[in-house]
Amino acid sequence: RNRLPVTRKRKSRVTGNRQLVTLKKLLFTVHESRITSHEPRVTINAMLYACLPVGRLYAIRV
Repeated sequence: RNRLPVTRKRKSRVTGNRQLVTLKKLLFTVHESRITSHEPRVTINAMLYACLPVGRLYAIRV
């Protein structure tokens, strides 16, 4: 009985880490697009559209 909740907590932590990694990738790509386009409005819109399909947590964190 004690092992199951521990594995669930580990799985949730792993998924959280994956979300952070994807967020870092999103920020990196947006930073690159900002350097290439020199237009911050486009990058902000891209971030918002990227956050829409993923979920509310991404939008709040970003």
